[in-house]
Amino acid sequence: NPAMLQHLLQQQLVDYVAMDWKAPPDKLLQICQHKSATGVYECLELLQERNIPFELRCTIHSALLNEDDLQ
Repeated sequence: NPAMLQHLLQQQLVDYVAMDWKAPPDKLLQICQHKSATGVYECLELLQERNIPFELRCTIHSALLNEDDLQ
């Protein structure tokens, strides 16, 4: 939710963010029932602009993701 993250950053309420990366864009709809990864990319841009430490996490399900997907 980029709008919420933006608000939290403006209020200086965030010093670290962890986000779950569910799938590469071409598999996002299949895995998450979500059409776009735009929100994730927007959040990453906000974090990089403000130099906020963050991590991306991914749970790997071998029937849904492969090694190429992680690259």
